[in-house]
Amino acid sequence: MRSVRPNPFGANTNAEFTLGRAGRVDLSVTDVLGRHVRSVAKGMWLTAGPHTLAWDGHRDDGSNAGIGVYFVRLSTEGGAFSATVIRVR
Repeated sequence: MRSVRPNPFGANTNAEFTLGRAGRVDLSVTDVLGRHVRSVAKGMWLTAGPHTLAWDGHRDDGSNAGIGVYFVRLSTEGGAFSATVIRVR
């Protein structure tokens, strides 16, 4: 994953990454206690090249995730990568 920005963020943040080859990706968000917050992408098929996936600061049920520290995890056929983000409003 190249970056997750903006960070800190208010309304939404974007995970930017490049795939060396086409394949399925998962992008998930967890809180500091390791609890699942959101599946941004689950088994999404993407082509090789640069991509951006956005997290809108909401949980899977549509409720606001709230202010705090979160971990964004990208899983691809090439490996797994994570970044820490801070939601400020």
